Amino acid sequence: MNNDDVQAGPAQADVQAATPAAGGQAAPEVVHAQAATDQIPANAETLSPVFKLVFLSVFGITVGALLINVALVMILDEPTAQAASLIETCSTMAKAGFGAIIGLIGGKALPS
Repeated sequence: MNNDDVQAGPAQADVQAATPAAGGQAAPEVVHAQAATDQIPANAETLSPVFKLVFLSVFGITVGALLINVALVMILDEPTAQAASLIETCSTMAKAGFGAIIGLIGGKALPS
């Protein structure tokens, strides 16, 4: 084993250029990849699993209510009183869900 076989360190790997290998083809350039933690600022907050669960639950309920609302409005030409009440309830749930999503995002963005 000679010194050429020793793997280059990170500082050398960043600047190592492609060199011709056997067969006359150029060897691929060695690229230094940063760890994922190097790209996140030290003061950045990560989302907790509880926040993700609450956010996705609210988002799912909101989208579900909105889809049911749109489907009922498109399917029913003249809705009965009960169907009209269901449509209004789904519309209200979609509005409340949208407000909750905005509140969750806004609350997460504020400094604690």
